[in-house]
Amino acid sequence: MNNKKLALAVIAVLLVAGLIGAGIMAWFTSEQAIVGNLFEAGTLVIELDEETPAEALMKFENMQPGDVEEATATIKNAGTLPFKFYAIITEDSHVPGNDGAGSEGGYLPDMLVVTVTMQGGKVYEAPLSALLNQVLVYADDDGDPVTVDPDETADINIKVVFNTAAGNEYQNAAFTGTITFIATQVDNPTEWQIFTFEKEKETAVEFSTQGVEMKVKAGDDTNTVITVERYDTSTNPPPSDMDPAGIYLDINADPPLPEGSEVVLEVSYAHLLPLPGGFPESALKLFHFNDTTGEWEDVTETVDTVNKKIISEPISSFSVFGIFYDKEAIVEAALAEVNNVPKPGEPYTFEEDIDAPFLSKPIEAGTTTTSLMPHQVMAIMFHVLQKNKDVLGLDYTGFDALSAEDKQMVIALMLDFMDGRPPAPHPEIEAGPFKSAEDLRVIFDWYVTAFSG
Repeated sequence: MNNKKLALAVIAVLLVAGLIGAGIMAWFTSEQAIVGNLFEAGTLVIELDEETPAEALMKFENMQPGDVEEATATIKNAGTLPFKFYAIITEDSHVPGNDGAGSEGGYLPDMLVVTVTMQGGKVYEAPLSALLNQVLVYADDDGDPVTVDPDETADINIKVVFNTAAGNEYQNAAFTGTITFIATQVDNPTEWQIFTFEKEKETAVEFSTQGVEMKVKAGDDTNTVITVERYDTSTNPPPSDMDPAGIYLDINADPPLPEGSEVVLEVSYAHLLPLPGGFPESALKLFHFNDTTGEWEDVTETVDTVNKKIISEPISSFSVFGIFYDKEAIVEAALAEVNNVPKPGEPYTFEEDIDAPFLSKPIEAGTTTTSLMPHQVMAIMFHVLQKNKDVLGLDYTGFDALSAEDKQMVIALMLDFMDGRPPAPHPEIEAGPFKSAEDLRVIFDWYVTAFSG
């Protein structure tokens, strides 16, 4: 099948430090990190990694309970496209405090009350321990992401209060963390949403423009950003004996879902209909690409042909996903359609428009008869073979050159053969329903050749 090629370009939007990366086949995204941020009892320091060509954000010295310190991180859009972005604070390491009496030391982020004020208006305020791994969107008062245009800057004001409730157990405590800023193109068709999941509670998630729904059961309480990007080609070859249907999904969670999480994907394929080559919807399968093995893995649970979506078995993490169709199942379905052509005298409702060169006029879909006539059965057979000729591998060159009368004779003889009454026995193939596509091809070619002279 022909797949459209998705033209791609990548732009590095420099936020603070070196490029972290973007997903394969993705629209424009960019991710940067401020690393080496250090919180330490006595001295609270927020600094940039020595390889990062930027000024230090904050340098807190000799902090003690009750101290208040403030600083501003300025993010500049150094690219050519506007972007929206969010920040995530993560822990690198920590050292518990010690009161000198051998008791359990305190966890410093519990006593650092942080207020993050976005220039756009959004304010986040909580102990640092509660803000860790949370998604801090650069947004307005209503929580809607604010766009940063090229050459414009965005200020993130950070205020830290060392809680006066901190006791001796927090002496000598230390904390090192990273602030990561993640930007995405404003008109990126990728959907990204912020979610708060409760441990083992199933949460429904929907990405309507990407045609994806999820049922997420997190292994632990978490706050994360999930992004879904849909595209129609991939550089990875399809699984063996499978053809791509034209849907790929790059799904990511940042930060990743906790260990023990389960996700069930529901991926719509409605926009692909009607499916090419006459293959059945039940032949569709959802695969996930394993970056470690470099192989596609089937994660299909079922195909919901009523609601036009594929439902996955439970998965524990996200990746690149693709929809493919099973060639063998397609051939089997086409062969079954040939073998199940109705017989004369049966009641029948035509589900498709039927036309054949030997009909006086086409038969419209919805037409119902209590008793099929022989010429109607031949028209149905003609239609089924025509529709499935590529799947079944039938060469129609000779058949198309026949007269309308001879075409009718070929179809009539095919029907006779399927009923076990060959007018001229074929020694290699037993008359009756076709057992394989190859048997069908042999008999079809045999009759076509007989009328081509």
